[in-house]
Amino acid sequence: MIFVNERSFDKMTAIILDNNEADACKLSDLLNEGRQGIHVSHQFNNLASFHEFCKGNAAKVDVVFMDILFDGANVFDQIDVSKLCNNVIITTHQKDFAVKAFRENVTDFLVKRIEKKHLWEAIEKAKSFGFDLKHAVL
Repeated sequence: MIFVNERSFDKMTAIILDNNEADACKLSDLLNEGRQGIHVSHQFNNLASFHEFCKGNAAKVDVVFMDILFDGANVFDQIDVSKLCNNVIITTHQKDFAVKAFRENVTDFLVKRIEKKHLWEAIEKAKSFGFDLKHAVL
């Protein structure tokens, strides 16, 4: 887990779950440079750390940016994505999972290399869905 900084209550709080640290850092940089009202509080590169964080902190997260493949398994087999929060945005190279992602009620599906325009559209969609969290034990 990489700790980014404290939560700011005037922004949506986001976490990034991506097994590629370079991709996670690029996404974090895009979010920070865009001034779209997103505050990245944490980055995770494995599911175990992500699960541990969610046990006590799920209520502090407004949007989750998440890749799909971890250690050869897809995240949909590991996590009930629909219970994370109202806003899950998939960020992946794996185009084949788009239908599955939308069946899991994700907010948006972005294919890497993420274009800024598509990222901002996904953020606006997440904002329109609101910040109400689904408090669930993962």
